[in-house]
Amino acid sequence: MKIMKGIRILFVLVALSSGLFAQSFLVRTFEENDGLINSAVNDIAQDFAGRMWFCTRNGISVYDGATWSSFTTTNGLSTQAVTQIQIDTRGSMWTIGMYPTWPLTRFDGKAWTSFPFPQVDVPLYNCTGLAVRSESRGIRVAVGTTKSGVFIFDGVRWKVVSKTQGLAGNTVRDIAVFEDGFLAATNEGLSWVGENSVENRWEKTDPLLHEDIRGVTVETAPDGDKIWVVGSTWLGAVQGGRFEVVIRENPLRFTETSQTAKLLPDRKGGLFYGNTTGVYYYDRTSGSSRPLGIREGLIAEGTTSLLLDRESNIWIGGLRGVSRISSRRFFNYRRAQGLLEDEVTAIQTFGDGAVAFAHNLGLSVWNGTEFRHIVLDRKPNIADGEIRILDLAADDDGGLWLAAAAQGLGRLGRDSRLRWYDFPDGRTEPVTSVVFDQNRRLWIARNNSLFQLQNGRPVEVFPGQFRGGYIRKIVASRGGLIFVATGNRGLFRWDGNAWAHFSDETDSGAANVYSVYVDSNGRTLVGTFSGLRQIAGDRLNPFSENGFEIRRPVFLILEDKAGRLWFGTDNGVIRWDGKTRRDFSKAEGLSGREINRSAGMIDALGRVWIGTNNGVSCYRENFDLGPDDVPPPMLSLTGLDINGKATDPSKELVLGYRENNIVFYFLGTSFIDENALRFESFLDGFEKTWGPEYTAADRRIRYTNLPPGTYVFNIRAKNALGTRSDPIFSPVIRIRNPFWLQWWFILAALLLGGGLILSVGLAVTQHRQAERLEALVLDRTAQIQASLREKEILLKEVHHRVKNNLQIISSLLFLQSRRITDPGLLALFQGTISRVRAMALVHESLYQSDLLTSIVMEDYLRKLVHHLLEIYDIRKEPVVADIRAAGISLPLETAITYGLIVNELVSNALKHAFPDNRKGVIKITLARTALDAAGEPAQKREIILTVSDNGVGIPEEMKKGKPESLGLRLTQNLASQLDGTIDVRSDSGTVFRIVFPE
Repeated sequence: MKIMKGIRILFVLVALSSGLFAQSFLVRTFEENDGLINSAVNDIAQDFAGRMWFCTRNGISVYDGATWSSFTTTNGLSTQAVTQIQIDTRGSMWTIGMYPTWPLTRFDGKAWTSFPFPQVDVPLYNCTGLAVRSESRGIRVAVGTTKSGVFIFDGVRWKVVSKTQGLAGNTVRDIAVFEDGFLAATNEGLSWVGENSVENRWEKTDPLLHEDIRGVTVETAPDGDKIWVVGSTWLGAVQGGRFEVVIRENPLRFTETSQTAKLLPDRKGGLFYGNTTGVYYYDRTSGSSRPLGIREGLIAEGTTSLLLDRESNIWIGGLRGVSRISSRRFFNYRRAQGLLEDEVTAIQTFGDGAVAFAHNLGLSVWNGTEFRHIVLDRKPNIADGEIRILDLAADDDGGLWLAAAAQGLGRLGRDSRLRWYDFPDGRTEPVTSVVFDQNRRLWIARNNSLFQLQNGRPVEVFPGQFRGGYIRKIVASRGGLIFVATGNRGLFRWDGNAWAHFSDETDSGAANVYSVYVDSNGRTLVGTFSGLRQIAGDRLNPFSENGFEIRRPVFLILEDKAGRLWFGTDNGVIRWDGKTRRDFSKAEGLSGREINRSAGMIDALGRVWIGTNNGVSCYRENFDLGPDDVPPPMLSLTGLDINGKATDPSKELVLGYRENNIVFYFLGTSFIDENALRFESFLDGFEKTWGPEYTAADRRIRYTNLPPGTYVFNIRAKNALGTRSDPIFSPVIRIRNPFWLQWWFILAALLLGGGLILSVGLAVTQHRQAERLEALVLDRTAQIQASLREKEILLKEVHHRVKNNLQIISSLLFLQSRRITDPGLLALFQGTISRVRAMALVHESLYQSDLLTSIVMEDYLRKLVHHLLEIYDIRKEPVVADIRAAGISLPLETAITYGLIVNELVSNALKHAFPDNRKGVIKITLARTALDAAGEPAQKREIILTVSDNGVGIPEEMKKGKPESLGLRLTQNLASQLDGTIDVRSDSGTVFRIVFPE
């Protein structure tokens, strides 16, 4: 008798959770409002970057999980509507357009190319299938048609395969890649089309394979490829030369407008199949098919395309949009699937295997074939909000006991009649829990009192034991223990002889107990408002093991047949196997957010049932894809922006010190839950380690004002399951130092400094001057730090002191030069003095000016040239200077560079252009460009520096770029630092024309 009852229970549970009636999964839908260019979707594909491609009536939509883009006739497509799409091993997308031209097109990532079909005697009428096969010699594309058989394209020419060439039929319903050719499902059977032959190898296998084959697909399996085929009334599979009909009464309907079927193996032994009239799933476990439609959460009842992506998400395209099943780990049931109400408050098997799902106002009873609803007849003067079935218990006579709050204690008999039981005191306090102990005694909780059923009547036991408390739940555990969980007094335990009390005086939340469970390791686990607790002595201590703990309300505790613990909380369930924690919430497919304390069950098949505030969920482990089952997110660098200019992200870069604003663009895709995709990144050379996770909806990250250095950008992505991708890296990016930190400038400064140190060491007086200078600098610095003067005064003082220091250096050099008799060495010192003076004049100008950030160039150049005339002992005759730089002001750094250039060019002119006291004119002009060479307004702003003289001219080898003097080499280096170009010519003297971008 017990064996038969067990078999009946097993049958009911299999029928319930195997999907013989409606259930829902974790589904997200997409239509025009979500980003599709049109909701009528004809086909779906996924490219190598993980992006989804949707062929619609108005073009192709591409979705990367964050943004949508599209292709239409305005940007490359040859037809507006696209019906078929496939991807080859090289990453190119192949599509079929819609009537009347039916073009085959290929997108290589940059442009679309069309390949017109060959001319045939019979019109194509329609293209029904597209398959692409990659071969060593290239790509072969097969297109099925409704009138003309199969068209094969090898990249150069077309070949037509019809009944004349041996094809089973000219009407091709579907086409798929198989072995080194293609399978063609025709109206007269299944054919294989190779490169040079056609085979009807299954003509002797089974007569059904000679009929109208509506659809075909190939599933790669360890024991050999399996060919799934669907006929007009059946579903079957061919494997290893053997044909098996798995469903002889195919529920799928075919009409004049829906002649073909789409098939999709799910890698779990099952198969999705359908057309525009419906979608079904063949379950290998039950050997049956169940429908999938609006009640299951899909956007429509039919389908035009099916796709299993790289993460095992199931995409179902239709004429009203796209549905994506992201997870089937939970089969969910709500009112739409047959329950009386959405919320499930308790679950219990009873009788001959019936399953009762309790709600607020009644029961949903599954008897193996259908749901039966039992609505409570409300007692007088009881509001709806006071009725709630809080607990269920099954007796040995096939009855079901109900703890129904203010409605009281009830029993559902085999005859489906409800009987209500009165309590001796006549009060109508709410009944909160019922349970049978190991001796089959029924315990009943009512407010703060405990009862047992004796002779058919509730009798209070242990009166006063729970006074002042509220009994929430009674739990009968192994060893004959009875636990009483209260809402404000903690936990009580009866061992058959005495009561023990457990609480935590330091945490009031621990006194609010919802659930108790003694696990297979003998630990007493307690779910409280403040989290998971464990009995230790007479206390409820927080539970902690291997870093696992729960610090939020725990309403339900279960242990499955694998020894894993399940904890129902106020936000889903948590599973713990002693090492690994898994969290399941609505984002992972659970039907609701909050778990009810009596709504948990491990069925005879080991499946976990969880009742929530929005339905009941059955955990199906064979469909649970965990972190080890799903590949990590796909990630790639897609772009690089330097100071607003797009740059190739695949090449190493060497940038100027001002090119220091960088934006990295990247693409990351994961469709388990695209909203849960997170990124981590760091810029090696600027940051030391990975930064915090971020969402990056715009898929970019910006770095501004980076200092000179060497950088490598690192980024990785994490999906909803917590799986991280491998990091990807940018090429090396190097930002150069400014010119004053370049080796040649540092070398020149070191040489100059070495000469100064040597000179100072030779003269005691110069050494004393250096000591006085150091004392003066220290004294002035102390005064500045003490007074904390305003910024403008401080800046002026700095410029003043720098000017003084440079003048002292110039004076030291001048004093030393008076002892030098060697003309060459004297010229070197004069050049050095003029360069130091050129820099000192800038700081002198800033000190004397009201503007601390720019130099008035005309005044500056006049002082500089005047100083040069003095150095080279030239008065009014024989050389004069003509300086024109009105309206030009430049920043400090740029002004120094311009001054050094003018210093070198004027010094050279004074030394070489006017021999033998020859009279002459040196003309210096600094101006901004207004017109280009054609006389039109200039497109970019430039500054032109012209230094000319009417002297003897410059040697030819110097004009050709081979200067021997330090001055001219320094001029070229300084000009290149500002990206300037030098033009030298002899025209009644020498003219240097240097153009700088502004």
